[in-house]
Amino acid sequence: MFDKHDVTTKKLDVIVEKAGKVDANYAAQIEGYCSLLGEYGKKFETVCAMLALDLIGVKVFRYSDETAEAVAS
Repeated sequence: MFDKHDVTTKKLDVIVEKAGKVDANYAAQIEGYCSLLGEYGKKFETVCAMLALDLIGVKVFRYSDETAEAVAS
């Protein structure tokens, strides 16, 4: 004769094990996303530094009605 309690316990153990694997998988995915965001953040900082126009000698051109007239003529 088999023990229903043992069968139920084994089923629950399997469910808990699978849930743990799913949780670990999600945790790994989230960690990967955070790592990617960190890398994107570093690249963003680099791009922002490159766009610091005063540091690279680019004069800022501000658009106005006067400049629009000058360009049109």
